[in-house]
Amino acid sequence: MTAITYPRSFPTDLPIVGLSFMPEPFIEVSPTRGGDIIAADLGPTLWRAKMESPDLDPLRFGEARAWYGTLLNIREFYAYDILRQYPVEYQDAGWTGLTVNGGAFDGTGYLESVESNNVEVSILNVPIGFILRPGDYMSWAYSSTRQALHRVSAAVTATGVSGSGEFLVEVHPAIRTGWAMGATVQFYRPVCKMIIMPGSYQENIRGPRLGQLSFEAIQSHA
Repeated sequence: MTAITYPRSFPTDLPIVGLSFMPEPFIEVSPTRGGDIIAADLGPTLWRAKMESPDLDPLRFGEARAWYGTLLNIREFYAYDILRQYPVEYQDAGWTGLTVNGGAFDGTGYLESVESNNVEVSILNVPIGFILRPGDYMSWAYSSTRQALHRVSAAVTATGVSGSGEFLVEVHPAIRTGWAMGATVQFYRPVCKMIIMPGSYQENIRGPRLGQLSFEAIQSHA
């Protein structure tokens, strides 16, 4: 038996689907008597997700329950937007036919730099002609415990010479300090670390043989 390690991988073998996957700013908004709005930034923007399963048979429902049970006591898991596991241009065929420096593309690049506005990032070592569209994702680790996840805001196509491409693209939420040049950037199932929100887990038992569950999760170690 192999011991469970954390953060846990998302259970791709279980039919859990995403209802929403959105960045949530931590701000406080208060109106004044004069009709103005005062907004206070209380912390970094965090990803928040709502997920549920379809009706599951007893075997699958038991597996889903057990997966949830391992995440009690603020245990982390890796989560991604199920609707956008690949960049949208490659959802049907994956990376078929894409190459970098004569080798097959593995879905990763390298972080070269971040502009002073903290939303434009330069990525190297991708296929020439590699396309990202608004709504695609990328992620990278930026310390031993933290995982950055960003959504592409503007379309871009990689250019380059000698078999290797690069691009400068705008992403959101803003990139926080701590990133490292040369970090591996993930384009397939880009993830962040999440915990299940206390009190959000629900089960719906449908007769003697079917069960359905849902939960909410929020990013940890942003």
